[in-house]
Formats: sequence, C-alpha cells, structure tokens
Amino acid sequence: MMRARRSWSSVVAAALAAACGSPPGPAAPASPSASAPVSSAVGCARTSVGLTPLSDLGTGTYKGQIGGLYPNGSNVRPGAHEAEGLARARAIVPMDRDGRSDPRGRYVLASLGMSNTTQEFSVFKTMADADALRDPHLTIVDGAQGGQTAQLWSSAGCPCWTTLGDRLTSAGVTAAQVSVVWIKEADANPTSGWPAHARTLQDELAAMLLAFFRTDTTARAWYLAR
Repeated sequence: MMRARRSWSSVVAAALAAACGSPPGPAAPASPSASAPVSSAVGCARTSVGLTPLSDLGTGTYKGQIGGLYPNGSNVRPGAHEAEGLARARAIVPMDRDGRSDPRGRYVLASLGMSNTTQEFSVFKTMADADALRDPHLTIVDGAQGGQTAQLWSSAGCPCWTTLGDRLTSAGVTAAQVSVVWIKEADANPTSGWPAHARTLQDELAAMLLAFFRTDTTARAWYLAR
C-alpha cells in the first residue's frame, strides 16, 4: 500500500525525543537486551526498568507461562503461518460493494478498538491519506471509538458495530470491502488476574473478528472448533 521512507528506529527515536522535549539523538539499538537499557540520548533520562520483555524471554517463563511471540518461546513466525499471511496479503484486490473483485473498486483498512486506538489511528489516517504513494484504491476508515472495550466489541449487538457501519457508509464503502483491520484493545480494570484475563481477552478478540468477518467461513470454522 505504501513504501516506508524512514527506518523504524529513526521513527521511534524521533517520537521519544518529541515526548521528552529534547532534540533527537542517535537511534537506539534495534534489539536492546534487558541488561543494556536503551541509550538516553533520544531524550529520556530513564528508558528501562531492567525487566525482560516477554518477547525476549525465549523459553524462560513469566508466572508459569513461556515467553516468545510464538510456540516454544520463539519469536519467528512458523512457516505455515507466514505462508498463509503472505497468501492472504497477495489476495487483497479492489472490490465492488458486494466484495467481488473489481479493478475499479476499493479495498479498506479499518481500525477497531477503544480511545487509545482512535487517537493513534486518526493521526495515522491523516498522514496516510496525504501520502502520494498510497494506492488510490485504498480507503482508510477509523472505526475505533472511545470507551469501547474488547468485552463490548465481542458482542455482535454492541452499538459500536452500528457506528462502524455508519463510518464505512460515510466513506463510501461497505463492510464487504474491508480487507485489513487494525485492532488495539483491552478491558477496563480486569480483576481475574494472570493468565485468566489474558485468555478472556484472547477469546474476546477472536469474537470481534468473528463478528466482523462473519462471512469468512474459514475464520468461523476455526473459532467454533476451538
């Protein structure tokens, strides 16, 4: 959809500098270790509390749960997962209002989530819409809404879905043209502890996707078989 113009490290360095009110310094190391905090040259006097990120735990554990982003403490996507993601990405094409391939149609990137999500995504949308390299077939819609937690979105009867539909309509597109969703979610003041609430949130996120992509029989079959 768009080509990156700056490295992520330079973007993060600039963002940290702006947040701390200091001019940006040298970019921080891409993968700092827990024992070597990120340099404070980017503007913050304290950039680490010395704890190991879950993604750096490897086969270590946090409260009995193994680290890593993927099974067995790995941060490398399994081959089948990678291949499926790439295949789905390559299959994204402009569509008509009923979701059928149409070279004159549109495809949509939409956000789902809460207040933090809409605050971040609305800035991204403004920047992306102004980017001359953006695919002219792409429509970006901020569907995230303040106060709409994962628990609320996970119900197909949530008014948040109606609001999302209204925003898609205002943008001149339909839900059938949505190809990608940006999700950032949480629940307000969870009390069930770790890992119980993490599993609850996992189920709520799956239910959100099921509610949105309810015509995707593959996603529905996966969810119902869990």
